[in-house]
Amino acid sequence: DIVNEMAENCFEIATSQSGYCVLQICSNFVVQHLLELKIPEVTENLLRPLKGSYVSLSCNKYASIVVENCLIKAEEEQDSQIILELLSSPKVSILLVDPFGNFVIQKALSVSKVSSSAKSNCIYFFSSHMCVWQYVIYMKLGRLTKTLETFCTLSVGTR
Repeated sequence: DIVNEMAENCFEIATSQSGYCVLQICSNFVVQHLLELKIPEVTENLLRPLKGSYVSLSCNKYASIVVENCLIKAEEEQDSQIILELLSSPKVSILLVDPFGNFVIQKALSVSKVSSSAKSNCIYFFSSHMCVWQYVIYMKLGRLTKTLETFCTLSVGTR
């Protein structure tokens, strides 16, 4: 059976370029499925080893989906920690222009609660990174622009 064959040859699969890609994709699907279970202990055990890696994960095609799912499925406190890590990284500007990272930033904006410190951090982030933000808009990343317009409308409307 194929599962046994993969298990027996796991090292060879993991060390080949195409095999590594397959394992990475499968691992990401497993993580996403476990997050969907919404079991607090499982979520905490999944998020703990990712801490400190969210920016680099956000710039990877498959891992960025995992980060987005972490933001969606995690509790508000965990969301805030992930968002704070993203926004306090010296590499945060990369997320705005990265094709996968900007989706993570959009998700962070959409899941952060209006009254939370995460939302305040998002507002501060965009005001302090205006130059990069203008570049992204200039490059016509329409989806980010639409999300930011919605965000700004919500922010102004809640004052």
